[in-house]
Formats: sequence, C-alpha cells, structure tokens
Amino acid sequence: MPQTVEAINHAKAAKVPMIVAINKIDKPDSRPERVRTELLQYEVQVESLGGEVVDVEVSAKNKTNLDKLLEMIALAGRTAGSKDNAQRPAEGTVIEAQARSRPCPWQPCWCSAAP
Repeated sequence: MPQTVEAINHAKAAKVPMIVAINKIDKPDSRPERVRTELLQYEVQVESLGGEVVDVEVSAKNKTNLDKLLEMIALAGRTAGSKDNAQRPAEGTVIEAQARSRPCPWQPCWCSAAP
C-alpha cells in the first residue's frame, strides 16, 4: 500500500485527475468495496461512493474491463484539457521501476513527461 499512498500524494500535488483501477477482481475473495472504503482514509472518494474519482474494476489476468480502463484514461485526458498530439510518437523518461522475477506485461514505474 505504500506505493498507492505515494501515487495518491503525487496526483494530488500535481492536481491531475485520478483513476483507480481495482485489480484482481477475478479472485474469489476479491472485495472491491473494501478497496473503495479504504481509499476514504486518504481522502479519495470514488464516484460509486458519491465522489469524483473514477474507479474501474479490472482483472489483468483475464483482461476484464481493460478496455473500459483505457476509455476512462482517454476521457480524463480530454476533460482535463490535455493538449497532446496523437500523431506524434510518445516520449517519456522512466524515473523508477521494479523488476519482477516472473514475466509480466505490466510493470510498475514512475514516469515523467519528456520536455
């Protein structure tokens, strides 16, 4: 959870829209409502609890709702007045990343936009 708290603090400091992806919903003991409730202690209130933060329940393993997550990311960019150029190749700098022992298409990392 320390990485989650750090990400919340960075998003708040940067005053950027936040999207919460609640992962592993494919597991039988999955409790997305618990995640939503725990986020309240960090002053993150998701839409389903009357707040303004978008949350999407996903399963990276089963690829459930990944399309919805991408749609919410694109929507957040448009509503925030993003002035990106979709025709330009993406650029960025990885500030911090973690290596995992098993192959995984998703790796946690902190990125900074290129100048």
